[in-house]
Amino acid sequence: MIRAAIVGIGRWGRTLVNSVQGKSSAIRFTAGHTRTRASAEAFCAERGITLRDDLDAILTDPAIDAVVFTTPHSQHAAQVERAASAGKHVLMEKPFTLDVESAEAALGAAARAGIVLGVAYPRRFHPAMIELKARVQDGRLGILTHCESAQTAPAGLFMSSEYWRSDPQEAPAGAMTATGVHNLDAMIYLFGSIDEVYCTNLRRLMPRLEEFRFAPAPEAPPTGRHAAPLPEIIEYSGFNALTAELEGFAAAIKGERSYPITPEEIIHGVAVFEAIVRSAALHQPVKVVRR
Repeated sequence: MIRAAIVGIGRWGRTLVNSVQGKSSAIRFTAGHTRTRASAEAFCAERGITLRDDLDAILTDPAIDAVVFTTPHSQHAAQVERAASAGKHVLMEKPFTLDVESAEAALGAAARAGIVLGVAYPRRFHPAMIELKARVQDGRLGILTHCESAQTAPAGLFMSSEYWRSDPQEAPAGAMTATGVHNLDAMIYLFGSIDEVYCTNLRRLMPRLEEFRFAPAPEAPPTGRHAAPLPEIIEYSGFNALTAELEGFAAAIKGERSYPITPEEIIHGVAVFEAIVRSAALHQPVKVVRR
């Protein structure tokens, strides 16, 4: 069993812990660190997690195999580099980093250390997404000319203006930063690289952040009519994508299978994210820089 530490034990960190703790034979959280220790003591005690005073105490512990980070976005790159230098495998929450330069440095550190580096896009593990990918690849969906994705969430209704997720420095793409990037990664997974983006934003609720809308620039559709088949419904009841994500990370550490997001996809996702931020600021389409 992979022995993991959780760094950042707020709402999302606790959600990840609860998805596997005492339920999975592949991975278990044994240690943790958070900036507000008192707020996490009861939670960790109930789940058999030993709280550590700082990240160094986790990185120097030979009994810890991997670290899962649910921390402010601007800290990600440095945390990956520190964990890699300590030989710890890393699962980093999305977005991986906020800019390509720091993403390249983090990926380089992971490659030199030979660690498994995963980015937390759990939809990649969902059987519905895997089935859709298979149908895209084998042509069962025909000639693809357009894709559309929408996502809404009520978090902005309850998020304090002082919360770090409300900080424009941590969320330069507004709601696209931590939520919309799921949709962005799904597009990369299903259809490949993105050449150009156009992003518009509106400030409607949160005092410091905008709601974002972006669109990859599509190629011209082919001419002619295509008959649409009848809708097909496939249900996957009871599937937990977070459990699958963490167990997939553990399987990659044990060499059983590769983590399904490649370094090339990670860096491309960050490059597209950067282009989205620029497009929103310029109010015009922006080309994605190829790395």
